[in-house]
Amino acid sequence: MSASDGLNGFHAVAFSAVSLEQSREAVERLLADILKVSQEAALHQPQVHLIAPEKNSISRKQVTNVLHELSLTGAGGDARYVVIEHAHELTPEAANALLKSLEEPPAGVRFYLTTPSAARLLPTIRSRVIIRSLTAEEQAVSGEIAT
Repeated sequence: MSASDGLNGFHAVAFSAVSLEQSREAVERLLADILKVSQEAALHQPQVHLIAPEKNSISRKQVTNVLHELSLTGAGGDARYVVIEHAHELTPEAANALLKSLEEPPAGVRFYLTTPSAARLLPTIRSRVIIRSLTAEEQAVSGEIAT
């Protein structure tokens, strides 16, 4: 993975902004840049796996389903991306299922999480990701997060 993936050698980053929409847009801009597609298309690529809350939480089953997909042959090249929207809504069981993959992901897999506040992430998740707090200035300037 290149430095433009926003991870600087790590496997996961959590984008924190008061507005979850701003965190999502930051991830979309970053993936659009990496994948060379439009921002609108970024989350709809075959190498992007999206996990979002169902019934106000993210379940262990949702996480394990995506982790199983990642264990299969990658689609669209070697690089694959997991976007976890509202990562603060991971149940403890879902977070536990995710921990090993955050520490030692399958080859070419990167994780991007969104949250309104890093403090709302479970401590076990928070300790395994880079926290990228989007300041008001960064939120106002489109495309600046990948530098």
